[in-house]
Amino acid sequence: MRVTNGMIQNNALIALNSNMNSLATLFDQMNTLKVIQRPSDDPIIAAKSLKLRVDISEVQQYQSNVEDAQAWLQTSDTALNNMYEILSDIRTKTIQAANDSNTTSDKEAILADISQLVEQLKAEANSTYGGRYIFSGYKTNEPVYLTSDRTISPDMTIKSDIILAGDTTIDGVEYKAGTILEAGTYLPEGTVIPSGTANPYVVGCIEQNINNILEDALTLQSDITLYGDLELSEDTTLGGDLMLSKSMVLDEPMTLTEPITLSAATTIDGTTYPAGTVFAAGTTLPAETRIPSGTTLPEGTVLPAGTTIPQGITIPAGTEIPAGTENPILLVSNTQEVTYEIGVGATMQVNETGVGSFLIDLEKTIQAITQAIEDDDAAAISALVEDLDNNLESLSSMEANGGSRQMRLDYTAKRLTDNETSLVILLSNTEDVDLDKVYVEFSSQMAVYQSALSAASKIIMNTLADYL
Repeated sequence: MRVTNGMIQNNALIALNSNMNSLATLFDQMNTLKVIQRPSDDPIIAAKSLKLRVDISEVQQYQSNVEDAQAWLQTSDTALNNMYEILSDIRTKTIQAANDSNTTSDKEAILADISQLVEQLKAEANSTYGGRYIFSGYKTNEPVYLTSDRTISPDMTIKSDIILAGDTTIDGVEYKAGTILEAGTYLPEGTVIPSGTANPYVVGCIEQNINNILEDALTLQSDITLYGDLELSEDTTLGGDLMLSKSMVLDEPMTLTEPITLSAATTIDGTTYPAGTVFAAGTTLPAETRIPSGTTLPEGTVLPAGTTIPQGITIPAGTEIPAGTENPILLVSNTQEVTYEIGVGATMQVNETGVGSFLIDLEKTIQAITQAIEDDDAAAISALVEDLDNNLESLSSMEANGGSRQMRLDYTAKRLTDNETSLVILLSNTEDVDLDKVYVEFSSQMAVYQSALSAASKIIMNTLADYL
C-alpha cells in the first residue's frame, strides 16, 4: 500500500490531538482538584459522589438536630433545677410556719415569701428556648401560665383542674381568685381567664365545634378517655375490655358475645339483678338497660347504635368508631411530645410533658398550705410537708429523665461526628485527585507532547514547490 504524505500528516495530527486531550484532562484536574469534571467523564464515580454528598448532608442535618435538642434539654434542665430549688425554699418556709412561736407578722412574712416563690415558679414554668415554651407540649407558642388575661374563643370544656389566679365571671356566676375549676367545667365564649392562671389551652381543653361529624370510621390506635358524651351512630365492636367508670344505658337491645358480671345491682324489665350476677354469652339485654359503673364489657362486645358512652370512660385501642358519630374531636388524642430526628429511624423526645399537671397539683398543695398557715393549723402544715416531698421527688425524676436523654445525645453527637469524618474521607478518596501524582503525569505527558511536536515537524519534507 502506498503511504502518502497526507496520510502521515493526518496520523501525526491525530496523535498530537490525543496528547493534547490527555494534557487538557490533567490540566483540568490540577485546576479543579477533582478526578472528573462532568458526570459523563465517569458515571460510576459521579453517582457514588452524589450519594456520598447526600449522606454527608443527612449527617450534618442530624448533627444540627442533636445540637438543637441538647440546647433544649439544657434549658429544660436549668428550669427544672431552679424549680427544685424554689420548691425546696417553699418547703423550708412551710416547716418554719409550723413553729408554734411564730407571731402574726412572722406568718404574714412567710406567706408573702411563699407567694413570691410561687410566682417565680410560674416564671420558670414559662421558660423558653428559641422563642418556644419548653413545658407547653406541642403548643410551644402558648405559655404554661397566662401572662395576661385571656378571653376564651370558641366555647371550651377544660380537661384538667385549674386554679384561678384572679376573679372572673363564668356564665354570669362570679368566681373568686383561688377557686378550683374542675376538669369537665364548661367555659362559654367570652369567658376571661385571669393572668397567672394555668393556660387551659396547654393543660388540656376541648374546643367546641358545632356539627363536627366523623366522616370516615376511625380505628383508635391507643386508649382514649372521653371528655364528653359520645353517641354511636352504628353498632360498634370493642377492640378491648371496656371498664365502665360510669353507668351506661342501652338505647337498643344488646346481645352479649362474652359473659359479663354486674358490679352492682340493676333492674331489667322489672326484675332486680344483684351485684355479682353473671349474664352468659348470647344473653340479650333489652333497650333501656342500665349497666352499672364498675362492670367490664369484654373485648368483642358489640355496642348497639344509639348507645351513649358517658364522659370519662376510656375506650380501648382497636375499637373502630363508626362514621357519622358526632363530636369526633373527643376522640382525637394529640401527643404532647416534641421530638427531634437524630438519626435514621431514631427520634428523641426533648420536652417534659408532665410539668403542667405537676404544677396544678403543686398549686393545690400550696393553696392548702396557705390556708393551714392562715388557720394556724400546725398539724395540717406538718402533714402537707410530705406532699411537698413528693413534689420534690417528681421534679428530681424529671431532671433524671432529662439527664438520661442528654447522655444519649452526647453519644449520638460523637457517633455522628465519626460518621461525618468517615464519609468526608471516602468522598475525598472518590472524587479528589492525588496532586503529586497529577503533577508527575502532567510533566511526563508534556514531554511526550513536545517529542511528538518535534517528530511531526520533520514529517513534512521539502518539495519542488519550495524551490519555485
